[in-house]
Amino acid sequence: MTSYHYDTLPLSDGIHHFDAIFYRPKDQVLQKIILYFHGGGLIFGQKEDLPTPFLEQFAAHGIGILAVDYPLAPAHSLEEIIQQTRQIAECFLDFLHEHQLKIPYYIFGRSAGGYLALHAGLHLIHNSNHLPAGMILLYSYFNLTDAAFLMPNRYYQQFPMLDAGASQRLIQKAMRTQLTAQEAFLIYLNARQKGKWMDILTKEASHLKKFSLTKEEIKTLPPLFIASATHDTDVPSRQSRQLANFHPNATLLMIEEKGHDIDRTFIETHGMRIYKAMIHWMELHN
Repeated sequence: MTSYHYDTLPLSDGIHHFDAIFYRPKDQVLQKIILYFHGGGLIFGQKEDLPTPFLEQFAAHGIGILAVDYPLAPAHSLEEIIQQTRQIAECFLDFLHEHQLKIPYYIFGRSAGGYLALHAGLHLIHNSNHLPAGMILLYSYFNLTDAAFLMPNRYYQQFPMLDAGASQRLIQKAMRTQLTAQEAFLIYLNARQKGKWMDILTKEASHLKKFSLTKEEIKTLPPLFIASATHDTDVPSRQSRQLANFHPNATLLMIEEKGHDIDRTFIETHGMRIYKAMIHWMELHN
């Protein structure tokens, strides 16, 4: 028996439609709510990726989660993904209003989802009076011009590589129809192996700087909870450290570990430590 209910529901602004899941406590009063963006390099991933033990932790503390899918590359450009992320943020506020949820809310993202969470938060700061109580970023990034994103990734190069023809066929298929999770991951894997990740996201080199957050923008965000592995194999941990250094009210938890996605890889150890610290931080920022 789980300690939470969940309902699938659409979010819509009348033009754009986004699939979402609302996880809510069964036995606790709903005290806080999270807008959640999944990870996946902006190319793969889905809203159902939070492990059950973490959902149970949230429910036990009266925290609900609205987990949402968003458009992915290569079918959508980086600019389109960010624009629709802003629409999701506005739809989320409509959701709170519609359900009369006058409770603190937080924006949470893992990896690429953290990058989108930053854009969602920045958008609401400039376009809404109903601001998030805080933002949660796990092994995330804000700077797309980081050298590590523009060159072949050594960790991913240890895996078998697709030939150029197979990679291109997957990209062409993605433009026509929805890919399987494995197919979408292979596009990401191949792009990281060859140092072509940013090429999948945008054909405009100027967009890498345009859609990176500046130090000044980061300073304007609500309180941040940030966690990362010290030796992240996908996203350089320096991005988490820089986020914390730039922000006047940031909590940084560095886990002495090698790897990415460490909360799901080490659920009962690093994962539980991160989520318990996260929930305690939320209790202090509401």
